Amino acid sequence: MPALVFHPIPLVVPIVAAVWYTTRRRAVEPWRVGCFLAAVAVFVAATLPYAPRGFVLQSLQAMFLLLVVPPLLLLSRGKVPALPTPARSAAVTRFVTHPVAVWAVVGSAVIALYWSGQYRAAVEHPAVWQLTQLELVAAGCLFAWPAVASAHRPAIGWRLAHVLFGILYWSVVGMALESQHTGIAPGIGPAALHAGAGDMWTAAVLLTIAGSIGLVFEWLFADLDRARHADRVNADEDAHQLAAWRAVRREAALADVRASESVEVRSRPAGTDRSERSFSSARRAAPDGTGDGG
Repeated sequence: MPALVFHPIPLVVPIVAAVWYTTRRRAVEPWRVGCFLAAVAVFVAATLPYAPRGFVLQSLQAMFLLLVVPPLLLLSRGKVPALPTPARSAAVTRFVTHPVAVWAVVGSAVIALYWSGQYRAAVEHPAVWQLTQLELVAAGCLFAWPAVASAHRPAIGWRLAHVLFGILYWSVVGMALESQHTGIAPGIGPAALHAGAGDMWTAAVLLTIAGSIGLVFEWLFADLDRARHADRVNADEDAHQLAAWRAVRREAALADVRASESVEVRSRPAGTDRSERSFSSARRAAPDGTGDGG
């Protein structure tokens, strides 16, 4: 069982960020605050140094930094409206966040980590390992952006395909590491490499499936919210139309009453009070000058 080696640096920045977020982002929904605190907790657990640092532990740390922390961070940012941007900037953004470009970047980062000597340098130099951790979080944010944070997200089917492709990718990476017969760093021989590759493969596939299930639930809740909003809009429109119909019916009823009273007055015999008053009013209002004032 690896022992935790206390180091204050990995704790300072996450704690400061958590304090800032919880005190400044008051208008964010509580579940988004929970996502941020969960991201901070996972980041701290995945970046604290342990002794001894074996490949199994570090491979699992890399998976959590790449596949767990970034989507939680992006979910905690809240809804950001799509702002008008210049055509060139919008084109660059669409190209960078395109699933093909995203997978090219993420795949290159993982290949460089395990097959370019970067992992050897990270084992020998703790500063390189810390930079590698930041690199994994950045690559994970880029990977999760089209699925959970982009203002112009593709349809749910494309987002699921983007995430589920990870099962195939991590299977290939795991098999490649398990079939390697030489170590990749001092103290990490083929046996440790194979064990860590198997655990990394399993963890990556499980996290990918969990992310796909989360996308499905997010789509269902979003669809339910749209349906409720449509119901509210339809209810308001129905109420407005009903009020307008009642107003028209009320005006029509008043017009019928006025017409009935007018017919009743005209049908009274001459000499009655109402007929004389109506006749006098009509003569005073006559435009030909034959009224009483003439």
